[in-house]
Amino acid sequence: MILATETRAAAAFLAIAALAAGLAPSWAAPPPRAAPSDLRGILDKADKNLRKAEGALSGRDPGRVSTLLRAVDEQVARFEQESRIKDLVAALESGRAGAASGDMESASRAVAQVRELLPTVSDYTPTREVEIAARTAAAAAGAGDAAAFRTAFAGLEAAILAPVLAARLDEARRAVALGRAAMVRRDMAGGKSAARAARTALDGLRYAGALSQALFALRVSTDLIEVGATLAARDQVRKGLKGLRLASEVGPEKEREPLRQAYEQCRAVWRRMNKPHAADTATLGEIAAAIQTIRERQI
Repeated sequence: MILATETRAAAAFLAIAALAAGLAPSWAAPPPRAAPSDLRGILDKADKNLRKAEGALSGRDPGRVSTLLRAVDEQVARFEQESRIKDLVAALESGRAGAASGDMESASRAVAQVRELLPTVSDYTPTREVEIAARTAAAAAGAGDAAAFRTAFAGLEAAILAPVLAARLDEARRAVALGRAAMVRRDMAGGKSAARAARTALDGLRYAGALSQALFALRVSTDLIEVGATLAARDQVRKGLKGLRLASEVGPEKEREPLRQAYEQCRAVWRRMNKPHAADTATLGEIAAAIQTIRERQI
């Protein structure tokens, strides 16, 4: 019972500390290559150019479509470079390998590298879960406890889902390449098919981010409610609603209805938070658990 109380208190402390720091992880001392807002801007530009290409595919100018698709590819390549997502995947692979071989020194270095890389992609990760898992993994590596490290590191990988993000970027670039090849043949139908695939990939990035932000916000909100920070909790629930709405718009068709239902449940809680019900914390926890389950299906 004491341990559970201490765990909740620690989680609440992390939540409040994250809010005080502008939701930035505590490991963000080394300057990242790009800020989360930079990645949002890059993705918005890619999306804008893809929408123009989708519109141009209804015409008869394959040269214009190809030019627009090239701009999409340049932005996706820039996102990949600035996010350093492949470096993050490699760091996670290194940590897993270190744990498997019992090399805790290598595992510890991998955790440090993951921590250095994560701030840039914080829009795509549930920061609270990542912070707790990273600290636990670092402590286990420092203590030379390989078993505890493997457990914590598995949680870190599951929270980040870096391979999923990398896969969406690869899918987008492959689709754009197919679309440009179709334009060489003046194959507008083939170009439309490729553009749809590129759209699915870019929406997949947005979906991953929306789920992560919703999960983070709702988990933090429950911690804040427990320490009586109702106004801050209400703001976090509002952010969770924003993530849920976006996820329900761009996510896979089979997930949209469960996400809409989660949105409506969450909205009902948010609307009455000035006079909260006793069960609201549990309700928000259940919604967060449902989001986590949906998010895990991306793997």
